[in-house]
Amino acid sequence: MTEVPAAISYLLIEDNRDHALIIQNTIRRLNNHHRVSHIDDGEKAIDYLKTSETADLPNIILLDIKMPKKDGFEVLDFIRNHERLKHIPVIMLSTSSQKFEVMRAYKKGANTYLSKPVRFNDFVNVIDNLNLYWSETAIMP
Repeated sequence: MTEVPAAISYLLIEDNRDHALIIQNTIRRLNNHHRVSHIDDGEKAIDYLKTSETADLPNIILLDIKMPKKDGFEVLDFIRNHERLKHIPVIMLSTSSQKFEVMRAYKKGANTYLSKPVRFNDFVNVIDNLNLYWSETAIMP
């Protein structure tokens, strides 16, 4: 008998609406109990994280880098500098795979850096693998 993975609460911080829809639908396809909250800019994300009750915090944050108002690096700095948030795994998502951005993300405390593929099927596969890893392999904090 196959065990159904536990439900995970994701916070998706992504300004590209098409990317957000692909990510949300792909995650929910694996387990329709997974919750994916979406925020479309870094400033709103910081406000949300500041005011959320501890019980309402996400299990995982999916964070785009290039966004309006505050970019993903600024949001990552905020998360890693707040005691109540710094344990949350942060996965950086970007269309870029430039070495300096990858290194910057890891130096700032990202748990993973993923490049968003251009082709739809490849993008879905990346999100499927990410979702499977965090819901079936990793031990969550």
